[in-house]
Amino acid sequence: MKKIIYYASPLVIFPTVFVLFNLIDGVEAIDSQILSLILNSLLLIACAIIGTLSPSQKRFDYVMTSIVPISFVCSLFISLLFDEGCDGSARLSISHALNGEYYLIWLPIIVIMTAITFVASFRPYRINIIGHKKRVLT
Repeated sequence: MKKIIYYASPLVIFPTVFVLFNLIDGVEAIDSQILSLILNSLLLIACAIIGTLSPSQKRFDYVMTSIVPISFVCSLFISLLFDEGCDGSARLSISHALNGEYYLIWLPIIVIMTAITFVASFRPYRINIIGHKKRVLT
């Protein structure tokens, strides 16, 4: 049961991050470049944590490495599908969600997120972190 929760976590984390930053984006006091930097940093840190907490017994967690970009693209698709229209009201726009330019903009971040998740799921690294936690607690 723990593995199901672990492998489903990106399906909850990424949409939540998009909703939070969509709400914060309406605030005029925050610069959009700083907000973009915070968003990208938060996504990369989340991927490192996801990779580190892998319950896989294999050397690398290939399943989570493939789930992270897929769930991110699905979250991006949903956020673009329900994007605000020109008048500021929410609208359902399939053509807006299928526009490839948005995905090409996010492609470098998706590749970096996948690489960080892959490297963070390296088993000897995970064992050292778990062993360090056990030593601290005892």
